[in-house]
Amino acid sequence: MLLAGVFLASKAQAQSTPPANTAKSDKLTVDADEIVYDTDKKTIAARGNAKLYYKGKILEADQVIYRSDSERVFAEGHVVLTEPDGQVVRANSLELADQFHDGFIKSMRVDTIDNTHFVAPRAERIAGRQTIFERGTYTACDACKEDPTKPPLWQVKARRIIHNQVEKVIYYEDATLDVAGVPVAYFPYFSAPDNTISRKSGFLNPVYSATSTLGQGLSLPYYYVVSPDKDFTIAPTYFSRQGLLLAGEWRQRLNTGTYTINGAFISQNDQVAFLSSPNGAGDQRVRGYIETIGAFPINSRWKWGWDLAYVSDKWFYQNYRIDSPSVTQLGTIKRESTSTAYLHGEDKNSIFDARTYYFQTLLTEDNQSIQPLILPVVDYDRRYHLGGAIGGEVALNANFTNLSRLEADFGTLSGSCSSPTKTNCFMRGIGGNYSRYTTEIGWRRSFIDPIGQSWTPFASMRGDAAYTTLFRNGTANAAQDSFLSTGNQGMTRAMGTIGMTYRFPFVAASSFGSHILEPIAQVISRPDERNIGNLPNEDSQSLVFDDTNLFSVDKYTGYDRVEGGTRANYGAQYSLGLINGAQMNMLVGQSVQLAGQNSFAQRGLALEGTDSGLDKTTSDYVSRFQLVPKTNYSFTARGRFDPDGLNAKRFELENRANIGDLATSLIYANYAAQPNVGITKRREGLGIGASYRFTPNWSVSGNTLFALTRYLSNPDLPRTFMAAYSASATYHDECTDLSLSYIGREPYATGTTTQDQTIFVRLTLRSLGTIETKKEVGDFVGQQ
Repeated sequence: MLLAGVFLASKAQAQSTPPANTAKSDKLTVDADEIVYDTDKKTIAARGNAKLYYKGKILEADQVIYRSDSERVFAEGHVVLTEPDGQVVRANSLELADQFHDGFIKSMRVDTIDNTHFVAPRAERIAGRQTIFERGTYTACDACKEDPTKPPLWQVKARRIIHNQVEKVIYYEDATLDVAGVPVAYFPYFSAPDNTISRKSGFLNPVYSATSTLGQGLSLPYYYVVSPDKDFTIAPTYFSRQGLLLAGEWRQRLNTGTYTINGAFISQNDQVAFLSSPNGAGDQRVRGYIETIGAFPINSRWKWGWDLAYVSDKWFYQNYRIDSPSVTQLGTIKRESTSTAYLHGEDKNSIFDARTYYFQTLLTEDNQSIQPLILPVVDYDRRYHLGGAIGGEVALNANFTNLSRLEADFGTLSGSCSSPTKTNCFMRGIGGNYSRYTTEIGWRRSFIDPIGQSWTPFASMRGDAAYTTLFRNGTANAAQDSFLSTGNQGMTRAMGTIGMTYRFPFVAASSFGSHILEPIAQVISRPDERNIGNLPNEDSQSLVFDDTNLFSVDKYTGYDRVEGGTRANYGAQYSLGLINGAQMNMLVGQSVQLAGQNSFAQRGLALEGTDSGLDKTTSDYVSRFQLVPKTNYSFTARGRFDPDGLNAKRFELENRANIGDLATSLIYANYAAQPNVGITKRREGLGIGASYRFTPNWSVSGNTLFALTRYLSNPDLPRTFMAAYSASATYHDECTDLSLSYIGREPYATGTTTQDQTIFVRLTLRSLGTIETKKEVGDFVGQQ
C-alpha cells in the first residue's frame, strides 16, 4: 500500500524542509495547516500549505486529497512535485497513483536539474518509466526576466513529446523549431538523449559544406555506443564533385588508459580540381589519412603514450578541411604532421622524457626526403640541493639523440643549390645517420653580502660523444663532401665552464612609488669550442639574440653547438612601481668576447651564428621597454641595435589594451636583411586584432596580418599586402551559441586550381546538438 504508515500533524505554518528522517522514508509523511478525515468517502484531505514526503519525492499544493479505496492522490492549486534527482514539476492539478509512478497532470511545467524546461497543457506519467506531454514545448532557454510571457529565443513545439526514462531518450512527434516565436523548421519525427546520460547511440547533426574543389557536401555522422568502455563514430560525407568521403573514429578506455583510432578515405571523382604533382594531388585517385592517439598513466609520476599519423599526400588535410592534433598550423595553413611516441616521468627534483618523432611535411615547396626520423631523443634532468659549506644546487643533465635522414638538407645563400658548395649553400641537416650523447653536471650558488650585492658563482663540466654515417647516393648526399668528412666518423668533445653573475640592486622609495636600479654583470670563461663545422648541427640552428638570453650561460638552443671562449655579458635594469599599481621596466645590455675564439663568428654548418649580433667581438645592443600602467593595458618594445650608428637589426612592438568591452592588440616586427645567410631583403610585418562585446551576448572580432615587405620580392603586390585576415561575430547565452566566421588568406600553394575565401557558420542549441556549415566564396582578393 502507498500509506504503509502515516505521520499526521497540524501546524500553523508549513515547513520548508522535510521533517527529520523522512526524506528517503518508505512511509508517507504529511504536513499541512489542516488535515481532515472523511470516513464515509474514505479520504484524507490536507489543506493549506500541504506537503507530502515519500521516498525522496516532495509534493506541495494548496490541497492534497488521498483516497484510500483507490490509493490515488489528487493535488490542486500551485502544485509542485520535486523528484529525488532535483527535477521540479509544476502544475495546476495532478492525479497520482501507484506510489507516484502513474498519473495525469494539467498545465504542467518541468524544470530539470540541467536547466531545461518542458511545458504542456496536459501530461501523463506511465509506470514511472514514461512521461507523455500532449502539445508539449521544450527549451533550454530561461524565461525573459523583463517579460516572462515573451517566447524564449528558441523552443521545440510538438504534438507529442515522449520522455522514455528507461531508454533515457526524448522523442518529438510532429515538431517545429521556433526562433523568437517564429517557426523556422519542421520535423515529422526526431529524438535526442535526455540529460541523465552522456552517451547515446544515434545520428548526430548533419554538416553542410560547399567548396569549389569539392562541390556541395553533406555529412551525416552516426554515433554508436559499443559498451561502457568503447564507442565509435562513422561520418560519411558526400561531395557533389568528388564523391563519398568515409571518415570514422574509434574510442576505447582501458583499465590502464585510453586510445583512439580515426581516419578518412576517398576515391575522388574529379581529380582535375587539384594541381598535378609535384604541386598537388591531381594524379592521385585514392587519398586519406589515419591517426591513433593513446595516453596511459603508469602511476602518479610516469606515463606513456603516442600520437601517430600518416596522410596520403601533403594537401589532403587542407583540401578536405580536416583538423588533426598532429598537425602544426601557421594561421590557416597546415605546415606539417608530427607523429610521436613518448615515455615521461617526473617528480619534484627530476624529469625524464624519451620520444620518437616522424615528420610529414604538408607544404608544397618542402621535400619529404629531407625530414628527419628521430629514434629517439631522450632528456634527463636531476637537481640536488647541497648543504654545508658548499651549498647551492647541483644539476645533472643528459641528452641522447639518434636520427636518420634520407637526403641532405641544404639552404640557399645565392643562386641555386642544385650543386651545393659552401659558396652558394649552407647545410641544415645531414643525409645519413647521426647519434650524439651529452652529459653535463653543473653547480651554482647565490650569496648576498652585507651591503646587498648578489654574487652567483657557477661551474659545469660537459662531455659529448657523437657518431655520424653519411649516405653517398644522389646529388645532395654526394655534396656533403664539401661540408663534412665522408664515411663513418666518431667524435668526442668536452667543455668546462666557470663563471660569476653579479647584481647590485639600488632601491629607493618615494611618495608615489618605488625605484629599483640594478646593474648586472656576468663573466664566463671556458676553452675554445672544438670541431665547429665537423659535427652535425641538428638542434642548435635557431639563435635569436635579445633581452631574454643576454645573461644565458650558453645562448645556443640545443646541444650540437656549445659556446666557447671567455665572454662578458653586462647591462642594467630599471624598474618603477607606482602606488596606483602601474609598473615600468627597462633593460639594456651587451655582450663582449674577452678572450679565445668567438663561437658565433665561426662558420657553422647552418650558419647559426652568422648575422646574429654576437658574431663580432663587441655584440649588438639588446634592449627592452615594458609599460603596464593598468592591469588592462600593456606595451612592450624590444630591439637589437648595431653599436655603430644604432641601426636597428631587430625591432618588435606589442601593444594590448582592454577598455571596457573593447580588447585590442597590435604586433609589429621589422627585421633587417641577413645577406650572409641568404636573406637579402628586410622583413616587416604588422598584425592587428580587436574584439568588442557590445551586449552581454553579442561580440565581434577581427584580425589582419600585413606582410609589409612582400612587394620587395614581388613588385606586383601592394605595399600593404594582407597575408591573412579574418572576422567573426558570436552570440552566447545559457541555451544558444552562434558563430559566423570569415577567413581569407594569402594564396599559398595548397594543391588546388582555385583559391577561395571561406565562411563558417556554427549553431549550437544546448541539449539538442550542433549544426555547422562552411562555404568558400569568391576568389582571393588580397592582391587587388
